[in-house]
Amino acid sequence: MFKKMIAFYLTAIGSGYLLGAFLGILYAYYNPMHQLNGYWKNNYFFSTQNDQYHINSRVSIIGRVIKFSSEVYDQAAVLKFNRDSTLSLVDTKNNIFKEEVTSNTTANMEDEVLNLLFYNQLVISRPTFYLLDNKTILFEQSQGNTHASARLLKRSDRNYNN
Repeated sequence: MFKKMIAFYLTAIGSGYLLGAFLGILYAYYNPMHQLNGYWKNNYFFSTQNDQYHINSRVSIIGRVIKFSSEVYDQAAVLKFNRDSTLSLVDTKNNIFKEEVTSNTTANMEDEVLNLLFYNQLVISRPTFYLLDNKTILFEQSQGNTHASARLLKRSDRNYNN
């Protein structure tokens, strides 16, 4: 009787291990964002009371990792702010991303609106990606940074032919 119980538990543990390994391999192989993989860009103007700024942002989506890079220039083409951040996909069902700011570079910024926008912690929660066609996606964040909550991104891959 004791040998049967040990055999049963060993069989249950072994089959649980095999099922977990199989599901882990499936999870690693299946990427829910495979249509969005690539390099995307967006250029737009942002006006405050003091000045108008040009914002150049690039997004690279590779696997489950999204990397943002944004640069803010004033009208004289002087770099005012540069931010690089990385989003990692945590939960696909609830669309939850974990953000890590990798670098912030600032110049002498005297605009209070820009200071409030870029020095506060940037939190992106529940971003949504709409694939409009093979070369255009709409990136929307309903909660998070107050400026540019919806962005139209164009594919910037040089060798993308679809």
